[in-house]
Amino acid sequence: MKRLALLITVTFICASSGCAAIGNEQLTARVQSVPADQREDMHVYFINSPLDQLHFGRLGDVTKYVREAGFEHASYKHWAEGKSLAREVLRLRENNPYARIAFVAWSGGSLTVWDAATELSNHDEIVDCIVYLDSNWIKGRLKDRGHPDNVVRIVCIYNESREPPQGLPAATVYRVPTKNHMAVPAHPDAVEALVNELIATATQSRF
Repeated sequence: MKRLALLITVTFICASSGCAAIGNEQLTARVQSVPADQREDMHVYFINSPLDQLHFGRLGDVTKYVREAGFEHASYKHWAEGKSLAREVLRLRENNPYARIAFVAWSGGSLTVWDAATELSNHDEIVDCIVYLDSNWIKGRLKDRGHPDNVVRIVCIYNESREPPQGLPAATVYRVPTKNHMAVPAHPDAVEALVNELIATATQSRF
């Protein structure tokens, strides 16, 4: 019975969120148009929701697409802790001071990247981009404190029934035409918005 229930759940998720391939040739071509040295310096950390034990959100598939499209330093973490993630970035920046850092966090993973950005701020390090995918978690956090001010680019990608958080400085907001929270990470509109923001991050001037 448990296996049947799981099969029904998976079938429902696939039917409602879509299990199609991630990305498209045009989007991949845009990534490939970024100069190779800028793509090489781009490091993208995808942080899944810790509640998504069965990977229904397909953030790992999104990571794979971004990596194969040309941002080879895209990595996926099903679970991460903020300080350890920050330490990983600090080690990277020691070896490559020009590395661009982007965090992509779905749902509860948003708190992890917020904590990582806070820790990096304590070391006077910037985060080039944070993308929040359909997270309600940071709304409560924003009631208690301001967002870390060492983030250059903040992006919110939210489903059409969920209001993006208020109080994020100069955040760029995208709305995805679905009411299904589970569908957001791999939704074609979300993937396109995400990739375009990564391209902008990789090519933006810091001066």
